[in-house]
Amino acid sequence: MSLLKKCLFLLCLVLPLNLVAQNDWQQLYDQAKALSYSNPDQSISLLEQAIPLAVQELGEGSEPYANLINDLGLAYWVKGETSKAQTLFEESLSLKKEIYGEDGPDY
Repeated sequence: MSLLKKCLFLLCLVLPLNLVAQNDWQQLYDQAKALSYSNPDQSISLLEQAIPLAVQELGEGSEPYANLINDLGLAYWVKGETSKAQTLFEESLSLKKEIYGEDGPDY
C-alpha cells in the first residue's frame, strides 16, 4: 500500500472520531443549557462531562470553553452555591477578556 493510501486510510479513521467528539460536547452543552434553571444538578453533571471533551477539541482558550465555564457557574448560582459560581464567572470573564480584548463587544 502506498504512503498516500495509508495516510488517506488513517484520515478516514481519525476524522469521524473528531466529529463524534464535537457532537458529544455540543449535545451535552445544549442539554445542560436547557436544564440550567429547572434541574441545576443535572446541568452541572452534563457540563462537567462536556468541558473535558471541548478542551480536548478546542483548548481552554476558546470561546466555547469560556461559555461552558460561564454556564457551569450559572448552574451553581441557581443551585445556591454562589462561591463556586463566582469563581467560574470570574474565570469565564478572564477568558473572554483574553479572547476579545477589553474593548470587544462580547467582553
